[in-house]
Amino acid sequence: AELDAHVGFFSDPEKLPGLAHFCEHMLFLGTEAFPEENNFETFLSSHGGSSNAFTDDEDTCFFFSCANDALSGGLERFGAFFTGPLFTASATDREVNAINSEHLKNIQDDGFRLRQLQAKRANPAHPCSHFGTGTRATLLERPATMGIDLRSSLVSHFKSFYRAPLMTLCIVGREQPSELATLAGRFFSTVPGAGDYQAASPADKWAMTPPFLQDAFDVQVD
Repeated sequence: AELDAHVGFFSDPEKLPGLAHFCEHMLFLGTEAFPEENNFETFLSSHGGSSNAFTDDEDTCFFFSCANDALSGGLERFGAFFTGPLFTASATDREVNAINSEHLKNIQDDGFRLRQLQAKRANPAHPCSHFGTGTRATLLERPATMGIDLRSSLVSHFKSFYRAPLMTLCIVGREQPSELATLAGRFFSTVPGAGDYQAASPADKWAMTPPFLQDAFDVQVD
């Protein structure tokens, strides 16, 4: 199964670069229904499965696979990400370090270097200029000096953007489509906003803003 939340690092607050990516990480670390941080991974491992996720500019994608007979249990745990995440204070502090380690790994990667070079040349008024990964400095240290609480901002981000009209869910299994649809309803019908038919896309905010200005590539970047 895969769920795409149609929000990415383009929607990060200016003073909290990396918040969308951080939210991606935090959703794996305990839910109201399954509070143990490693419950999902333990379940998948015991049923021949695995999971992963990634944050892009306008999307955050979560996905998992498992043995056929474990699909219902996997979906139950997966759906809980989006209906009742805990976002505990202890996990919040700890996961910042994981984000920082990921950034340190990424700076050796030419693909990430080129992406950041592009961001430096982008129109500052367009979120293409954002730094999407986040670090301990951008998520915790600098915001703290401005009186910004990371966990409160995380909860606000989730409540604003993790809503059913801004999500796409795909489930693949050996069951008939009608059975898969029943599973989707059972485990995802309580996602916030499930009764709404549409919601404003985050991308509407910058749809009319050019990502690059005319002189963008005349600028030397050190």
